[in-house]
Amino acid sequence: MLLKIENLASKKIINIYLPQNILPQNKAFVLNRGLHSQHEFLNNLCLIEGIERVLITDNIISCKYFGSEADDIKSLLMAEIDDYLAQTNTLLTEDFSCDLYNLAEALADALIRPTLNRDNGDIKIISVEKDTLTLTFTGHCAGCPYAQNTLKNVIERVFLRYIPQLKKIVLQE
Repeated sequence: MLLKIENLASKKIINIYLPQNILPQNKAFVLNRGLHSQHEFLNNLCLIEGIERVLITDNIISCKYFGSEADDIKSLLMAEIDDYLAQTNTLLTEDFSCDLYNLAEALADALIRPTLNRDNGDIKIISVEKDTLTLTFTGHCAGCPYAQNTLKNVIERVFLRYIPQLKKIVLQE
């Protein structure tokens, strides 16, 4: 099975883009090492030596790892994903409730920071409270004339898609 892999070594993130959805559209779930899921597949991913956190969205599996054995981790991830996709075509069902701050951090690591980091920029999530996520730009993004455009067209799109509880994204200067 063909899987697109993105290794963001500087952030110790491996993104695997799936050929089919494994969660319902616009859903996301984060599982930290040591926590357990009702699904053997998710537990197996979190049990891979060196995995710190696993983010699952409808079409991406993103793993934050520690240590420096990215190639070994990538091989084990691929094997687990291949096995799972070969065995089933059904979507994972899970209680999608998880800590919103951790989910926001995982989404930022997987889907936002790689783009910002290419231009030596980043975001820092300040808080996730009720229906509002507060963040600030750092690095070259701080004070960038295109920051509002990035906020509206990239950052808001990701967070509002995968965290439906959020109604607004606030930029703290």
